[in-house]
Amino acid sequence: MGIGGDRKDCTRPKAEDNSNRVGKLPGLDEQEKIGWEEIGRVLDGKPAKTPSLFEQEPDMSSWATVNLKGVQVERLRHFGDVYLGLALWKRLGLEEFCEQHIPSGKEEIPWSVMAAVLSLARFCAPSSELQIADSWYQKTALDDLLGVPAEKINDDRLCRALDALLPHKDALCRHLQKRYGELFGTKFDFLIYDITSTYFEGTGKANPQAKRGATAETAGLTACRSVSVLWQASKVCHWPLKYSTETELM
Repeated sequence: MGIGGDRKDCTRPKAEDNSNRVGKLPGLDEQEKIGWEEIGRVLDGKPAKTPSLFEQEPDMSSWATVNLKGVQVERLRHFGDVYLGLALWKRLGLEEFCEQHIPSGKEEIPWSVMAAVLSLARFCAPSSELQIADSWYQKTALDDLLGVPAEKINDDRLCRALDALLPHKDALCRHLQKRYGELFGTKFDFLIYDITSTYFEGTGKANPQAKRGATAETAGLTACRSVSVLWQASKVCHWPLKYSTETELM
């Protein structure tokens, strides 16, 4: 009853029919759409449609009875993080960079693929080359995404990939700086330097950056060579653009 005694007809809003919503998902072909609609009909307890005499009914997918207690999941693998990382790798043009700068030889797996494995491991789960080969890689979907089986990934191959990349470090930094500017419109008229230092223990005769020399950290003890690490970053967000090391006598 309304105010003043006038009767009001109160009607409830009509429930929205969601029976066909599943079939509107993007990317489904006609057969998948029909299958999902049939699943929705069964779950809602609705009767099957009466066949039409004049219209050809679509073929329904076959059904199978499954004992859920006997179902088990095997070989669970990480997919989302490595898929995103691989998309970023390609968007940055790193695959083309490796193919252009690292000459191909007798390697069974291209250096560009091994470089992708190293970068994705650093992006998703930073660890050693041994850990990547023994554990991490086989737990991901990279064998399907890259087409390289897990038994082909070993620490020796990963370390040789690092050796192949090292001579192109400066070119790689320039490439990343260029792509960074292209993607985000960043200008490099103002840069920031961050400097720190470390030192090598021992003589390091095979390392040109570890020549003999005294440092403040080892004063009075075995003289060691000091190494300065310079990190160059952009003004906005302080994204790293380049790094270098310089030896200095103390």
